[in-house]
Amino acid sequence: MSWASQALRQSALKMLGARLNQRTAVLAASFAPRQHHRRSIHSLNQFDGRNTEPYEHLRGRSLLRPEPYASPLIFYSTGQSEAGVEYPDVPPLIISPSPCRVVVIGWMGSRARYLRKYTSLWQASGDHEVLGIRPSVAQTLLRFKGVVAAGRDIDAVARLHIENPALPTFYHIFSTGGFVHAGTMWRWMDEVEDVMLRRDLLEEVAGIILDSAPSRVDEDIAARAVMSVLSNQPALPPGAGEGPVLGAARNVLRLWFNSSSIKKREEEVYEAWYNRAPYCPQLYLYSEGDPLVPPSHVEQYMKVQESRGVEVSSYKWRDSGHCEHFRRYPHEYAFQISTFISKALKNWS
Repeated sequence: MSWASQALRQSALKMLGARLNQRTAVLAASFAPRQHHRRSIHSLNQFDGRNTEPYEHLRGRSLLRPEPYASPLIFYSTGQSEAGVEYPDVPPLIISPSPCRVVVIGWMGSRARYLRKYTSLWQASGDHEVLGIRPSVAQTLLRFKGVVAAGRDIDAVARLHIENPALPTFYHIFSTGGFVHAGTMWRWMDEVEDVMLRRDLLEEVAGIILDSAPSRVDEDIAARAVMSVLSNQPALPPGAGEGPVLGAARNVLRLWFNSSSIKKREEEVYEAWYNRAPYCPQLYLYSEGDPLVPPSHVEQYMKVQESRGVEVSSYKWRDSGHCEHFRRYPHEYAFQISTFISKALKNWS
């Protein structure tokens, strides 16, 4: 690193320190301890003996963080992410003007240790309730399993709302698998028997964040996504890594996608997102380098949501892979979400 670069970096860190000193007192007050009951994930998973495996990565962790968080608080953008401007000495944080409830819905087959990076990001950023959901491959592809899982997850969100109804809710959704699961939740959330609870579950949603989603899925995209989950490796771009296993998966999924159950599930999900999803601001985070979700698919769907009166904002990277924007550009990622939350909560009451 040249002398000029070192001087510039030291100057930037000094400016950040000065701003931190000015803001710490105000933000510490906003994150002051509240009279909440500390709840562990144990108390939220006693759903009459139902399967709680998707929540295992949060077991034993408090879902509330009432104590002030003393880590550095960041109020700046790192500039153009393509230029590689990042600050490895400063942890990325999401800045919110008030405590929130955050429902993190992972990608199809997401593993606990990978989704934990996002739940931990929210937990480290303030007095937030954080609930992590990991849809399995079966829950994504099989309608009946997806409906059962959605009902269980609606129960979890409802219990959080009943115990602490004052918090605005944000949904942080990953990939088309998370998009499918969220759509299933919107559909069945609208069927909740308690009218007041049903209204609150939908109206308390202050914003929706979609990371690498959505995309119209065909057998090729699905095959590469499933192979990525099974191999625990990044998804291959179209035409790369062709082999007998990928070819066989594509042939099986071709028959699967022609089945009536899959077509019905797809129709239900898109209908739910158009007619039943909350009318709240949405943020789309996507990339030109995504091998599974073409940017044109995301941009087309943004127009669909705009047509129903939703306020849409977006940020597009140039080279980050599928669900890898935070790994490549953590500070820019946190800044985009912080900006979105600030706007979404501006008129929240």
